[in-house]
Amino acid sequence: MYIERLDGPNEVKGISPVGSRLPIGVGSGGLALLAAMEPREAEALLCVNEHRYRAFGRHTSSILRSRLLEAQDVGYAKTISFVRPDMGSLGVVVPQIGQIPKFAVSIVFDIGKVGPFEDLLSEVRAAASQVARALTLTDSRPQGSALS
Repeated sequence: MYIERLDGPNEVKGISPVGSRLPIGVGSGGLALLAAMEPREAEALLCVNEHRYRAFGRHTSSILRSRLLEAQDVGYAKTISFVRPDMGSLGVVVPQIGQIPKFAVSIVFDIGKVGPFEDLLSEVRAAASQVARALTLTDSRPQGSALS
């Protein structure tokens, strides 16, 4: 589920609104989460969602499995939209020490307008680290504090 959206200087049209849901793996954030799981667990989720993937095309499942293998290999997820082939996305998990990641940060971009990939990856990883720090601060507050 998308929980927040921040628009950059180049607005991207046709992106799912906050609160919307996609089957896990269709977006780069969900794909990054799948890649961080044990392979058997990721495969089980792909199988359970098989019927939902058909809405994105008949070869979606095999494409997702291929993308998943790449994401597991490189440590981040990179996708091309099933709906808009001119759009790509990049996702990384939010690191959580001693836990299976539950959150991811992703960016959607126009493939023809994106700058150097390594710069983009660095920015997304930095954003994921910021979220991780914020989660750590939230988790370390005493129970019953005004901010809990």
